Amino acid sequence: MKNYTLLFILVILFSTSIKSDGLNTIQIASSIHKTKKPNIKLKPMGISINLYRIATAEKMDDVKNIENEIIKARITKVDLYKMTEDLAIIFLNKPDPWADINSIPYKMMFGNKVSKNMGDYQVGGFLPSSEVKNIVGWIKQNNLSKIEGFSKMYDNLSKDTVHELEEIDSPDKNEMFTAYVKPLVDFYFAALKDHNSIVIIGE
Repeated sequence: MKNYTLLFILVILFSTSIKSDGLNTIQIASSIHKTKKPNIKLKPMGISINLYRIATAEKMDDVKNIENEIIKARITKVDLYKMTEDLAIIFLNKPDPWADINSIPYKMMFGNKVSKNMGDYQVGGFLPSSEVKNIVGWIKQNNLSKIEGFSKMYDNLSKDTVHELEEIDSPDKNEMFTAYVKPLVDFYFAALKDHNSIVIIGE
């Protein structure tokens, strides 16, 4: 059965209303990012991680009318569905990749931690325009725009990493590349070209 522990964490992070023991969502998010994934298994929960390309900015507060920016960006968003854990495990080649929140693969999917209500949206991550170039550089370095590059990465995973992917019932490398890696790569190439910043929302 697939491990949906991370999804439970993200539900807390992105929820617009959840509070626990009197903590607000910002405090909850801060504590989550300081702890490792607990060793528990949960039933599937309905949340997808969506990335949106918005106006050029180094701080999210610098974006004017961010709600409208998000609405306009829906046509070009990338939906990672529930595959962020799988992708992080592969990209970092670690069975438990969540300790390093400053790594490029982590930021590529989650950005820098924020917790901010935007009308109907709860933004959980933000990536400034200046950091998009670093991510694209890492993508190019690993040739992830082509199945050959992703296959090379996948085929050189450690035994522990492969075992973890099997434990969480991860899709095979061809499905993973076609459905998630390629759209994510194309998204970042477009973001670099258009000088976008990026917001990450759980939906």
